[in-house]
Amino acid sequence: VALEDTSCRIEFDRDNGGLRRITNRLLGDECLQGGRPGAMPFRIYADITKKFDIAINSKFQLVFEDPATICKTTVQPENCRLIGIDQRDGLLLRYQGQGFEVRLHVRFTERAGNSEWSLRIINTGNTKREFLVCFPCLDGVRLGRDPRQNLATAMDQGGVVVSAWERDGGVLGESNQISMQWHAIWDPITGSALALIFLDPDVR
Repeated sequence: VALEDTSCRIEFDRDNGGLRRITNRLLGDECLQGGRPGAMPFRIYADITKKFDIAINSKFQLVFEDPATICKTTVQPENCRLIGIDQRDGLLLRYQGQGFEVRLHVRFTERAGNSEWSLRIINTGNTKREFLVCFPCLDGVRLGRDPRQNLATAMDQGGVVVSAWERDGGVLGESNQISMQWHAIWDPITGSALALIFLDPDVR
């Protein structure tokens, strides 16, 4: 199941609702060449078992425990159940998790190649739950013919350009110096690019 405009095509797996591909139609380039559909585009860590400490390493990056080790359940499309697809306003995918529902809404904006993604988690039980959400969770981002040449902006340095594979972003990314949450990766040879801006009014 897919939605597309003149510049971009976004495709999901009809069986489990996993993100299959993001295609730059202008260049014919696949952005997720090494991606695993069942692992994208969200990861939800449910029922946190303890508090975790945050430290800073020698590169001024945040260091913390892997959320999977301090949560009872890790949920992705591959271990959810897809219960509904609505294409009246972009694409709305509904998933059933363990005691909660996930709603993923993707739609294109008026500007070609730009899309807005939102994720909503609804507790369907009677017990208070805690969730740590990784969204968007993209796996296997590779651009151009030689992904080893890909460049990226480092979120912990306000836009410093580094080799895309020089630093691990991790689940929470790199943002210990400023609150701005954005990231971009591009291929200098072909001009192919994928950029993200995080807009969450609750996080501020």
